Amino acid sequence: MASDDELSPATVLSTRLPPLSVPEDEVASALADRLACMVESAVDVLGVDGVGLMLLDHDDALRMAGFTNPPASALERVQAEIGEGPGIDASEREETVAVADLAEAPGYAGLWRRIAATGVRAVLASPVRVWGSVVGNLNAVRHRAHRWTEMEIRANEAYARVIGVTLDLAVQTVDSGRSHHPEPGLRSDLTKPGNSAPDSGR
Repeated sequence: MASDDELSPATVLSTRLPPLSVPEDEVASALADRLACMVESAVDVLGVDGVGLMLLDHDDALRMAGFTNPPASALERVQAEIGEGPGIDASEREETVAVADLAEAPGYAGLWRRIAATGVRAVLASPVRVWGSVVGNLNAVRHRAHRWTEMEIRANEAYARVIGVTLDLAVQTVDSGRSHHPEPGLRSDLTKPGNSAPDSGR
């Protein structure tokens, strides 16, 4: 049997998560539980020190949606507060942003001043998409400076795609049960893209 290292992130994740097959009125709770499990599993699957997830809220603002430890929580919280960071750029530029060392990235000086003591040094942020639109970002964290490899970047992007598929399936479940009375804002909340972003220069 292949080890986790020999399997794709999607394959590994599928062995760890229950199917999202619940009554319509329980979809939100089931989705929250599933996302929490996905974020927690990402640490082992991606081989990183921490993981955070940000998603768009009702006002199209990125907000923390999950984290595995205090450093990842601090990263997501401060990014949301100041509107600066690899996750923000990944969502707005719609591409992965790899930062080997936040302490040495001038473009993230404001972020670094706020999280220098939290244990976050390297960040790999990939956009999460639903129906082709970016709805958030997945942030992998290392406690030491680290130059991200192409394999690590592809794995993070693949994991972000799995999260997008999970969100997509959840919305489809609600839509199929409310074909005549769709839930206001649900579809738009997950499909509105972010705004254009400044060049990270990181």
